[in-house]
Amino acid sequence: GGASGGGGSPALLYVTGGGFADFGTVNIGSLGLTQVTITNVGGETATGIMASALATPFSFNGGSYPGNMGTCTSNLAAGASCTIDLTFNPILAGSATDFIHVDYNDGSVISVLTIDVVGVGQ
Repeated sequence: GGASGGGGSPALLYVTGGGFADFGTVNIGSLGLTQVTITNVGGETATGIMASALATPFSFNGGSYPGNMGTCTSNLAAGASCTIDLTFNPILAGSATDFIHVDYNDGSVISVLTIDVVGVGQ
């Protein structure tokens, strides 16, 4: 343990698979499920991870970050990955978009990862 040293690169969170959560097309009245995988590609542990809320028709599965099946917590070690579990419950036909702001401390400053969330109701 002890103090971190060696001038490692700061934490950097990255969304695996294109940078967004895509539910595709979901029937109105049905529930779409998807998971987003976040990886810390930096050299420090990301700490203080907090995610902004989503607006209807999107939600974290179960109502709160990281979702029922999500594995993300407030910290993510260098090289580690975790998932956020999301739902889409369309009430109108057409495309819907939202985004999640994930704030975290990269080891020296607060950084923000933005995850776009998209789905189409039919």
